[in-house]
Amino acid sequence: MHLRAIKLRGFKSFPEPIEIQLEPGVAVVVGPNGSGKSNVADAIVWAAGSLAPHELRAEKPDDVLFAGSKSRKEADHCEVELLFDNGAGDGPFDVPFVLEVEDEDGQFRQATQVDGGHVHHP
Repeated sequence: MHLRAIKLRGFKSFPEPIEIQLEPGVAVVVGPNGSGKSNVADAIVWAAGSLAPHELRAEKPDDVLFAGSKSRKEADHCEVELLFDNGAGDGPFDVPFVLEVEDEDGQFRQATQVDGGHVHHP
């Protein structure tokens, strides 16, 4: 199982929707200073359920929202979606799936089987 993609919108330095594709074995994000590498790491921590500001390099919970700039207004909400691929069948489920974790609370939403069926979880 591997993290296949990270989708961000309105989270910290990512005001517009962006999708970062990852291949199996990718363990790092590289880029120049100020490109948002640490914010990608914060997004993963946040989507995994951490709401503690100190774990997200923030002073208060609202600091995860894009704060605005001269040319863009601030975000009123943000989304982080983590897509996991279990096509190899080595994850915690017996069937191949893509796990989607999203929204402000980072709660588990659904497992979509490779054959297109859906397994819903509360």
